Amino acid sequence: MAQFIMIFKLVISLLPLIIEAIKLVEEAIPGKGNGEAKLDVVRATLESTYSSVTASDPLPKFEQLWNSISGIVKSLVAAFNKSGVFTK
Repeated sequence: MAQFIMIFKLVISLLPLIIEAIKLVEEAIPGKGNGEAKLDVVRATLESTYSSVTASDPLPKFEQLWNSISGIVKSLVAAFNKSGVFTK
């Protein structure tokens, strides 16, 4: 349970940065049909930054976070598409 709480808090604290990354990637790679490529860019951005910071920290490995983060990214993109934040 302690691991869950730590991961939950970490993901929630990263949420504003994740949203910003999604918006920047959408701006850089507009249009539909590029969802996997966009997700790969978001992942690479977060993973490279996270890995450089956590090398000496006892934080969870990025792979432990990615399942949660990728689900959140997909949900946010769907919500942004539906609400008109992102236009196709």
